Formats: sequence, structure tokens, C-alpha cells
Amino acid sequence: MSIETLRASIDAIDQQILALFESRMALVKEIGEIKKHIQTPVLDTHREQLILTRIKKQLNNKDLEHYAVQLFETLMRVSKDYQQ
Repeated sequence: MSIETLRASIDAIDQQILALFESRMALVKEIGEIKKHIQTPVLDTHREQLILTRIKKQLNNKDLEHYAVQLFETLMRVSKDYQQ
């Protein structure tokens, strides 16, 4: 397979990731509004730990665990920023 073909595949995956990111952030915004209404803090460390534990269990390639954790920690940080 050529580098151009591989890059085209990555571009297609990036489009999917971006669409999923937008969907996720729309839900994050709704959750943020609910948290403001019920006066709940944005940070929920228990929920974050549950997510990271689930991600580690669901990951097929355990060599990527460190990177998957980094990805989701970043995603959760961005989500908290957006909720505020």
C-alpha cells in the first residue's frame, strides 16, 4: 500500500473522529447546562476514573494503553473547559 493511500485512509478516519467529537461536545454542553442548573461541579473525578478504566478494558491493542489514556484525558479536559 502506498503512503498516499494510507494517508487518504487516515483523512477519512479523521473526518469520522471530527463528526463524533462534535456529537460528543454537543452532549457535553447539555450536561454542563444541567450541572449549572443543579449547581453541581463540572469536575467529577469518579466519573473520569470510570471512563479511563472502561477504556483500558475495551482497548484491543494493549500497547496503545498509555496513548489511549492520554487521548481520553485530553478529551475530558477539553470537555470540562467547554462546560465552563
